[in-house]
Amino acid sequence: MSQFGKYLRELLDERRLTISELSRISGVERTSLQKSITGNRILSHDAVEKLIWSLRLTVKESEKLKYYYDIFFVGEDKYRSREIIRRMLENLGSLNSEAVSIGSGFQRVPVYDSDSCPAESKSLITGKRNVNFTIQSVFEREIGKKDAEVQMTVPSDMQFFEEYLFYLYKKAGARVRITQIIAIHRNKAEKKLNLHSIECFANVLPVCLVSDRQYYPYYYYDTSIASLYTDPFPYFVVTGDQVLCLSADGEKALLLGGEAYSRFYRRHFHMLKKQCHALVNYSEGLMSTLDEYERIYDSDHMYVCTHQPCFACEYGDDDIRRKIRKDFPGCQEVTEVCVDWLSRLRNVKMYHSVFKPEGLISFMEEGRIDDFPEIVEEITMEERLELLKSLIDSVESEERTSARMFNDRVFTYPSFITLAASQKTGMGIFTTARFGQGAAPICVHVHEPDVSEAFYDFMLNLPSSEITCSKEETLEYLRKVYQKYAGML
Repeated sequence: MSQFGKYLRELLDERRLTISELSRISGVERTSLQKSITGNRILSHDAVEKLIWSLRLTVKESEKLKYYYDIFFVGEDKYRSREIIRRMLENLGSLNSEAVSIGSGFQRVPVYDSDSCPAESKSLITGKRNVNFTIQSVFEREIGKKDAEVQMTVPSDMQFFEEYLFYLYKKAGARVRITQIIAIHRNKAEKKLNLHSIECFANVLPVCLVSDRQYYPYYYYDTSIASLYTDPFPYFVVTGDQVLCLSADGEKALLLGGEAYSRFYRRHFHMLKKQCHALVNYSEGLMSTLDEYERIYDSDHMYVCTHQPCFACEYGDDDIRRKIRKDFPGCQEVTEVCVDWLSRLRNVKMYHSVFKPEGLISFMEEGRIDDFPEIVEEITMEERLELLKSLIDSVESEERTSARMFNDRVFTYPSFITLAASQKTGMGIFTTARFGQGAAPICVHVHEPDVSEAFYDFMLNLPSSEITCSKEETLEYLRKVYQKYAGML
């Protein structure tokens, strides 16, 4: 019996109703009710709404029933993975804010500095607060050096590390290369999505985006967590002259001072890393970022989430050549890469995109493309209207293009992120010029199967989810915007 069935049975018992009585007052077929309670049939959304009304459920009861229904309808793993991604994307929206609160409580309060920690020493630290202060001290001691580098094997869900690394890069502006190995737990017989993979990625992505390609997460699969119970210090952080060994609960640590310890653990880390895979791959510079765009290409179905509407399929080759700035270094090579890339997109069997209403307005007001505005000439109002009209026609026919707006009433998509995914080539997250006051674009390309599949499923579900508007609502908004700006000419 599913959680939906159990809760529906509980509601019936509380109201002393039989299935037959509920069927009569709700109009939902008795056999369907019986099978939905036993987990052998999924009711329609309309039927669930009828049950909520007929049972006179409170707001809390109806939300709980709908929650269990959604899990029953799509499967618990898919439901939870969609919620993880949704929460992650909404949280990313604050990355551009200087007022972001995460990590703001960290202060420079070292427990062991260069004077109090001898060259060769061992110190046992107990208590989570003392351990956390020691972690800060170890990092700060390393950050002060030239070519600072830290290697560690702590899990991505160890909250203090997640927040502290974010603080180091976002608030403190530290320049330190940090490599982290993460064990992703996997059940050998499990065929569902591995939610631990998705949680790990959601935890490390903010650090990836603010680190300016200084943070490198790696992963391996682990089917056993027995070592967490047999080894008192299963995790470690290693710098040039210190090693901090950590307990699984973060309550105890062993600080080892001396280059001999550091060399030993660095060699051990190097051997571990050879058995791992990169959780993310960064691009560096314009051409490599364009190359990463192409890596997500799928000739059957492409799914893209953006701030602005995606006009990729509306551009002709001559339009692209005319709009690339001639004074941009290497403009000829860039132009041909863009022409090739966009011509391939026009040949995709079905191109699905989701955009923000405010992104359309910014495009119509500014005439700038969020992706690489430094290489594209300003688009005239006549051209903007022409592109918008072409998009409206494409969405109406929906022969090769499908477009939806994000529903800003229930979901806030980050304005500086382009998200692309396909079933065959993984997923990519690209920052635009709106990120970090126009900082260089960052591309995070992910090949890990569960993360890629989860993002593909998330984007596949967008048109039917509450966080996007319907086709009709999208078209209505597009037409209103077109009429408004056409009237200004």
